[in-house]
Amino acid sequence: SARFPTTANQMLRSLQAATSTRAAGGSSESRGEQRPSSRNVESDPAPKGEAWRPAGTPAPLTQTAFPDNSGSVGLPAGWRFLEAAGGYALLEGPKRERVVMSSGFSAWDMRNPQTANTFRNGQLPGRYVSIPFGTDPATAYTAVVTQMAIKLQRQPPTVQISSTEKAVGPDGFPYMVLKGEQDLHDGVGMRDLLVHYYVMAQPDAQGTWFLILFQYLVPKGLMQQELPTLAAMRRSYRENGQVIQSQNQAQLARAHQSFQNSQDLNRARNQAFDAHMADLDRQSADRGAANDGQDKRNQAFSNYLLDRTAIVDTRTGAQGTVSSGFATSLMQADPNFESVPTENLLKGITY
Repeated sequence: SARFPTTANQMLRSLQAATSTRAAGGSSESRGEQRPSSRNVESDPAPKGEAWRPAGTPAPLTQTAFPDNSGSVGLPAGWRFLEAAGGYALLEGPKRERVVMSSGFSAWDMRNPQTANTFRNGQLPGRYVSIPFGTDPATAYTAVVTQMAIKLQRQPPTVQISSTEKAVGPDGFPYMVLKGEQDLHDGVGMRDLLVHYYVMAQPDAQGTWFLILFQYLVPKGLMQQELPTLAAMRRSYRENGQVIQSQNQAQLARAHQSFQNSQDLNRARNQAFDAHMADLDRQSADRGAANDGQDKRNQAFSNYLLDRTAIVDTRTGAQGTVSSGFATSLMQADPNFESVPTENLLKGITY
């Protein structure tokens, strides 16, 4: 249980991708081949609905694989990867341009009672964001970048959206084109902004939905000049669905193994501690029995005040105490985990 908070974010993100597949026909993260891409662009260089693509000659591009091989993109001279993983990449150009390729987020609609109960403290882990389904794209985009900046303990960017329009990509996915300005507070000031905003599925039973962003930021006044190159970079983006799927499976396996290792260690400690406690109990059976029941009740009340929950793995009987939000997510995702009644708390483990 001590290590669980350090691995839960990755597990929950991968788990959300898997459960979205079952609930809504598959999320873009779990079925990599369905992520917005540039498939068939060569045979249809300017599909109807992609009016953002300008006329002009783009800079020469070199198709470059992501460091984790989960995708590739054409890079102009002087551009580099700042981040890349799972089909997502953050790129930087020589003029302090910033381009985000295929950044995915699980959005939780807090108007849904199940979702609100899952995250009663309002703190969503990892790349989970709190956005009601149906929020207009400009407001939703601002909410995403603001919430992620706060999680990273950074100053939220200043965003000004001036226009939105509908478009349909060559892969058949509809999306919204957002135009405006954005200041990352990194010393550059306001940059010109262009965003491709995809909503990937209807909400599931818990009000969870998935969105993907492609983001283009260039210094003020350079957008028209750089649009041909940015458009070519977007068309060059490719994802490796097999690698992305393998990464998701590996994340789940690591999270499971980490939790199992923690349970094995706790079980060994519990056995030694239980043996010691059994010896003490034999010395003061009557007094210990009375105190035991009161200790459990005290612990249950303390858990309530601290918003914590004792859970048990019904396959092994191992117990641990985690935050109520994590406990709810874990129990909803895996029926083998249950909350522990007060009378079944384990001495030295959960009270």
